[in-house]
Amino acid sequence: MYSIYHYFKTQDKDLKLNRILLSFGAFALLTVFGAFFLVIVRLFELDSNSETVLSKIGFATVFLAPIGFEIFIVREEFSKILNLKTCKILMIMGLLPVVAVVILPTESLIFRISIVFMVLNSLYIILIQIRLIKISVGNIKIRLKQFLTGEVLALTALVFAAQVSFSFLPLPTETSYFIGIGFLISGFSIIFLAEYNFPPFYEFYWRENLLRFFIINQKNNSILYESDFYKSEIDETEDNLSKIYFSGGLMGLENIISTITFTKDEKLKIIKHGDASLLLEYTTDYPIPIIYALVVKRDLNSFRYIIRTLKTQFESFFKDILIVYDKLKVGANESQLFKSFDEIVDNIIND
Repeated sequence: MYSIYHYFKTQDKDLKLNRILLSFGAFALLTVFGAFFLVIVRLFELDSNSETVLSKIGFATVFLAPIGFEIFIVREEFSKILNLKTCKILMIMGLLPVVAVVILPTESLIFRISIVFMVLNSLYIILIQIRLIKISVGNIKIRLKQFLTGEVLALTALVFAAQVSFSFLPLPTETSYFIGIGFLISGFSIIFLAEYNFPPFYEFYWRENLLRFFIINQKNNSILYESDFYKSEIDETEDNLSKIYFSGGLMGLENIISTITFTKDEKLKIIKHGDASLLLEYTTDYPIPIIYALVVKRDLNSFRYIIRTLKTQFESFFKDILIVYDKLKVGANESQLFKSFDEIVDNIIND
């Protein structure tokens, strides 16, 4: 439930991959409710009809857990890590044990064979997460590894739950029961720790498309702060000159747009130039109007979230300075005043 809450708390239309949180939540919720019903059957004396009904509900809910994970990520955004067609087929096949447990007795051979499809589905979601881990970096890679570890422990608990009901392993029932409960609690504890304050899930390979980030004083077209994500080997003098033209040209373009649209409130959000794009954010809350410019190779949805985050962090960190900025005589040291923002940018980009 925390996973689902965290998704809606941090929901952003530009972070579609954050739907993975809903997958985590659905998997955990269905597994724990299934285990809950099976534990009731195990611990309480019930009449045969109640025991049969609760057992069927418990198994059906657990069997739905892999499908609950997949249903939220069968989207185009996840096509780099899963085959959408294969995933849909496995989801349909995964419904067979659910149907079988509802209409057939749990002792039925057909029902037991149908469990194979649930196992295949479970293995597929593990494969999906291994692929996610391989193409992720930083903190999110660590969190995904933790979640996978917890998930494997939780799925292992299902083996012991089945042993309690079907006795297919040479283990005493009580021993199987407590081992299974131990695996389940351990697994969900690790999953919760992995999901706590889960970092934003950006699009795959977004780092490779970052070029530069500028913060510009719109009043005099000077660059307050800059970060170069793509270190190109060019002459330093030429690079400095290009920065001056960049900031001045951007201001000129803004004036042209304002004149054409007959309004000074109209603000560009994106400028496309050749193979690159320039994403823009603005603020007028301080004595100096500021433009935030993120230069990228490709226009990805995640970059809009990133530039808004950079804007919020900059204004929060340097709020006191920005309020009295007009009174400060920084001169040529203007860019050095905000140099400490490097650490915050590194944390955001490499988290």
